[in-house]
Amino acid sequence: MDNLGLDPSTTKDFGVVSSKIAPSVVAVSSFFGTEKKFDCSGLVIHWSSSEKEATILTSAKLLYYPKDSGVEFHLIIRMADGTLLLAKEEHVDYYYNLLTLKVKPIVEPEVVDLRSRQTDVVDGMKVISLARSFFTSTLYDSSGNLNECLPYFGCCELLTADCGIPEIGEGGPLVTDAGYVVGINFFGYSQCVHPLPTPTILSCLEMWKSFSTVVRPWFGIKVFDVIQRCKRLSVPGNEVDASNRDLYVFVQKVYEGSVAHKNNIKSRDIVATLNETKIQTVKHYSQLCSEASRAATACDSGHHLMAVINPVDRPTDDVIIEADYLSVDDKRFSGCWPVFDGHDWVNG
Repeated sequence: MDNLGLDPSTTKDFGVVSSKIAPSVVAVSSFFGTEKKFDCSGLVIHWSSSEKEATILTSAKLLYYPKDSGVEFHLIIRMADGTLLLAKEEHVDYYYNLLTLKVKPIVEPEVVDLRSRQTDVVDGMKVISLARSFFTSTLYDSSGNLNECLPYFGCCELLTADCGIPEIGEGGPLVTDAGYVVGINFFGYSQCVHPLPTPTILSCLEMWKSFSTVVRPWFGIKVFDVIQRCKRLSVPGNEVDASNRDLYVFVQKVYEGSVAHKNNIKSRDIVATLNETKIQTVKHYSQLCSEASRAATACDSGHHLMAVINPVDRPTDDVIIEADYLSVDDKRFSGCWPVFDGHDWVNG
């Protein structure tokens, strides 16, 4: 046990994971001046033999900053062999909360190819969450089961796993006992992990590679659907059935200053359509927004995304709003992710 009060890896099937994934799991910490503030984990996903440079995938949580912007800021990575390296920011996406960093290790690191080390997501499947300590370079793991329950924060693609690993595991991988990467972990308001699935990460990485600027539609709302609400209301032995209910997507939260806020959209209003396509689930809503993101990024201009909103208090008075297109490095997207306690830190 180290000074985090944690026990090192003890998972029964950890042997395969250890040999395939563990050497690529790193610790990443942000420093403001000489003071270490935030700890995450990360994954080595690429090595450039010509540049002698490695790419680390981790959480954009590390870019939350103090209101005193005059404080010197550094990102430092501890590799699996204990080596400390100064990292350089490459790409950030605040919608998905993803960050890639560049480092120049002396020795070529082990790399996880996300394209070859992924697996289909199955509700209830066994998974293992991995984290590395910045203090000791010790690797930690916790096993659990995956489910498709959406948390109350973050992007629409997040899943949930009941692994009990602490928050230093944010940005680290969630894997199967065969060593396949299910996704990258994030944390909210409980000890569960919430992985962003690997296919979504690959799509994001490909967009960064293909375009200098990636944009995404922003209505300034967070949405929820009937199926998710029924899952939230369910308890073991007393599940709430959504099969006989009308399916729709409703507004969970409206962000100040957004187009939705300016048009007086409120919580519980129904999102009826996007570009005249009827919306019944958050998954469908997210897919259409992602398609619009790809189209607008590729075309650079001229792409519009319109939403028809049914106000809950005025069901016959539809409101039509058009999404703003923001670069994914715009911190307005980070408003849907948890904010740290205290008034001295901001993420928006």
